[in-house]
Amino acid sequence: MKKKHYLLIAALSLSLTTAACATTLSACKDDDTEHIQIIKSLTGTYYFDDNGTERTLKLGLTSFSLDFGDGIKTGYYSSYDNNGTITFDFDNSETATAVFKSDVLTMQYNGRTYVLYRQKDLTVKFDVDGGSAVADQTVVNGKKATRPATNPTRPDSAFIGWYKESACVTPFDFDTEIITSNTTIYAKFITINAEFGVYRATFDLGEGIDENYPAVETVNRVLYNLPELPSKDGNDFL
Repeated sequence: MKKKHYLLIAALSLSLTTAACATTLSACKDDDTEHIQIIKSLTGTYYFDDNGTERTLKLGLTSFSLDFGDGIKTGYYSSYDNNGTITFDFDNSETATAVFKSDVLTMQYNGRTYVLYRQKDLTVKFDVDGGSAVADQTVVNGKKATRPATNPTRPDSAFIGWYKESACVTPFDFDTEIITSNTTIYAKFITINAEFGVYRATFDLGEGIDENYPAVETVNRVLYNLPELPSKDGNDFL
C-alpha cells in the first residue's frame, strides 16, 4: 500500500512539474512574440532637418544605419522597455539612447538631443463648414501643412480664418504648426448682417516706419485678423 502512495505522489509531482514547464515556455513564447511585434513597429526611416539638409536614422529588425552628417555609422539596437527606451550599440563602440513615442524618436547622442520623425505620409483635411471645397494635402510626418492658396467662400458669409478645432477658438498657424498625425483644420465663417454695412480700416504708423499693412474690412462692425504691428522707439503697439 505504501508503494502505491509513493507512486501516486511521484506521478502528481511529475504532472505539476510538466505543467509548470509548459506555463514557463508559454510565457516565454508570449514575451518573444510581443518583443518581435515591438521591434517590427520600430522599423523604418526617421529624420530631422539640419539647416535644410535631411539627416536620417534607419532601423531594421535589429540593426541600424545613422547618417547625421559625419559619415554613415552602423550598429545594433536593443533593450526596448516599457518606457519606450532603446539602446544603440555602434560598431565603433559608441552608444546612444532614445525614447520612442507616437512615431517620434528623441535621441541622446554625443551630448546632444535629436528629435527624429518617422518618415510616413499623413493626411491633412480642411473642414469648410458648408463653404467651397479645399483639397486635402499629403504631408510627411514632422513637416508643415501649406496654407491653401485660395480661401473658401460661403454665401452671405465672411471667411475669418483657419482654426485647430471645430469650435474655432485657436487659430492654426501654418508657419509653425508641425503635423504629426492625420489632422483636420477648420474654416471659420461669420454670417454677414447687411444692416451693419462694411467699413474699411487702414493703418497709419507714423514717421520712421516704412512697413505697409493691407487694409482690413469689418464684419458686422468687428475687425478680425488685425496684423501684428511693429514697435517704435522701444514702445510696443497696444
